[in-house]
Amino acid sequence: EVVGGSRNGGIVVREAKDRTSPETPVRLVGGALVRALEYDAATGRLRYELLAGTGPRSGWVATKSQGKELLRPWQGPLATLGNSHAAYARVKESHEDSGVIRKEVPTIGRARKHVDGGCSYVGGLDVVSYAHWQARAKVGMLNSKIVPKAANSNPGCVEERGPLLCPECHLPIGDFAYRSDEDSGLLMHGECQAQLLLKRAEKEEKSRKRKDADLKKTRRIEYNIGWKVDRVPRNMDVVSKLGIAPAPTGMYALSFAEESNTACLTSTTDSAAAVNLEYLALALQVRMKEGREPMFSLDPKSTFDRARSMWQAKRFEPAWLAGTSVGEVMFQADVHLKELSMGEYLQPVVGMKSCFDFLVEYGHNFEWNAREWFVVRKAEVHLSMESALVPRVNMGVEAREQILRESGLEDAPLTSPSHPLVKYAEEFERNFDLIAERKSAIFHLRELAKASVLAKFLVDNEVLIEDAWFQFEAEAVQDNCLEIPQLWNERFHSQIQVRDGKIVGVENGIGATKHGLYGGVELGLERAQVPGVAVRARGPPLTMAKGQLSRAPTASGLLASGQEGFAYAALPGIAAPRGVDLNLDTFDLSVAHRAASTMAPTFSMGTAFFRSLDSDATGFSKEDASLFKSIFNPVLSDRRSEGDLFAPPDSSPEYLEKLRALVAEENATCTQREEHFLSVGFAKEVPGPLCPSSWIPTHGISNGQTRQIARELHARPDYTNRMDRILKSATPVFDKASEDGTKFRIYEVGSLEVRTIQEHAGKEKVSVVFSSRKPVSA
Repeated sequence: EVVGGSRNGGIVVREAKDRTSPETPVRLVGGALVRALEYDAATGRLRYELLAGTGPRSGWVATKSQGKELLRPWQGPLATLGNSHAAYARVKESHEDSGVIRKEVPTIGRARKHVDGGCSYVGGLDVVSYAHWQARAKVGMLNSKIVPKAANSNPGCVEERGPLLCPECHLPIGDFAYRSDEDSGLLMHGECQAQLLLKRAEKEEKSRKRKDADLKKTRRIEYNIGWKVDRVPRNMDVVSKLGIAPAPTGMYALSFAEESNTACLTSTTDSAAAVNLEYLALALQVRMKEGREPMFSLDPKSTFDRARSMWQAKRFEPAWLAGTSVGEVMFQADVHLKELSMGEYLQPVVGMKSCFDFLVEYGHNFEWNAREWFVVRKAEVHLSMESALVPRVNMGVEAREQILRESGLEDAPLTSPSHPLVKYAEEFERNFDLIAERKSAIFHLRELAKASVLAKFLVDNEVLIEDAWFQFEAEAVQDNCLEIPQLWNERFHSQIQVRDGKIVGVENGIGATKHGLYGGVELGLERAQVPGVAVRARGPPLTMAKGQLSRAPTASGLLASGQEGFAYAALPGIAAPRGVDLNLDTFDLSVAHRAASTMAPTFSMGTAFFRSLDSDATGFSKEDASLFKSIFNPVLSDRRSEGDLFAPPDSSPEYLEKLRALVAEENATCTQREEHFLSVGFAKEVPGPLCPSSWIPTHGISNGQTRQIARELHARPDYTNRMDRILKSATPVFDKASEDGTKFRIYEVGSLEVRTIQEHAGKEKVSVVFSSRKPVSA
């Protein structure tokens, strides 16, 4: 049964399956009954034979248009179809009230054909002017609403004239109209067409993100990408091999005797002095055999092999580090850094921006290559009052822009301070200690750096230690994934501009701008540089590419599907740049500095730390409890998953003060964001720089947003306490979360706009109510 096309005098019938084939002079009118002869699932088109009603005897038609059915199975008895005219009357009668009938004028189809004959094609859109429509259309109300008529009227004899109405807003169309769909032939306003394009773009964007997320998840599992707690080496395994009695706390430090120049293991409750024993054993062996720190790199496949150019091969030096805990922590930490810089995940600090955010902020619309890697800024060894060696490291992130030469990628002579990757490196380094306490992979990278500092101190000062340290054999897991696919993240942006009822720039097609970050990274520790010998890193760890995906805004959508029309940046070079550089040869570790005597608090270990923190916070001062609750917010931190392996933060006053300062900056950002959200100036279409970039719509209509932003709002505090019950059945028009899990929502109830804030694991609270109407003065 034909159920669509009533606003247009019926649905379009074509002579062949191809949509470009000629249309028949008459359309298939609503209410007609047809028999399906052939159905093409790929195009959704049907070849039919007319059984009853008005229309061509046979042809090809679309079964759906804009998600709406044009045909549906007939539920009535087939025996009544012998008399087509009688059957058609019964069909009409079953769908209409006895007092009115639908206006089904076959001449509307002919009038529609006249209009199509005068259409011009601009950027893939069918555009017809109102003046041309008036000159050509002789009868009928094209695109009009259904007009009720008396039961005794003869619709075949009625001729009505009227304006062309938009099927979306049902208002008269002005000088220009845009065809929304090739099959239905509906004409609509430019503004309505832009809204339709926007919906399609958003739908395709959700589909693309879902497919990308599924692919990335599959690859992470297949190639063992992503830090896991079971990769943390346990001290008990090393202690049993060294023949040392287990410590009740599970933490160990090296006790140093200056007179005899010897060191031995001792139990400790000081997190600053504690060292991971397996990291230390492996770092000692590499230092003794290689005279440096461990090294790992990901080398890109040869660029001559185009089919494999998006892959990187793992390289361990020395080779026996493959599958060990040391090689694994460097690999996973550096991959996590690259993914964070790409914006693959929410940032671990509230208000921290990714490279994508800096791209938008600083307007970098060109392609670039750059590399980033972990470095050690400062390394010292202190001697506590209990004669325990306390390694101190300050770590950071370096970034350099690279330029393509004939020999490969080389560091640029000067990297701009506003370069996106440089800005991100600065942000990461400034918050490094806070991020290390929150992210397990970064924390254990810092633990490896501490172990490397101790290994260098012991070897350089020829400290006497047990031979078992150098005979220790770590259990290496066979690494079957010696190659991993390139990391990537992409974002699409499009703005549809409508001016005076016309879609601006449609002549060139409406496209989406695509920015991509692609990482092929080295995680290596380079050899110490001999003075006067330059060491050059080559190969692109992080590539930013920009492209245009353009296609005319037809029914198939605004964005091209998949990767069509876009070429990835190539990966030249034979070696990748550094990812983790723990080079300690620039630091003098020949002397252990005596630490000042302080009364530092002692915190619980493992799960006991979080049980105490989540209950009555016994064992913590009020200030420390507040600090740790902010640091170990379960949305921002994954350290709780370490369980009994969790080591609390360094309890020294200077380190805790540094953490307090970083958390205070974070809290200030949260306060500014909430104040902005609750102000009249906040607009959900343009949230502003204080909000996460995930809040910004990727697709929009410029003039529609302007009207929304410019609307006037008036605070109504008298409604604040009355909205709780109403909101239980309301759906938010804006529902976003910040990095720490706080929910920001906007509800629209009539003329009221209600804004709520819900902290993580808290209750939703009505914070402010606005009204679009001015309050009536008493």
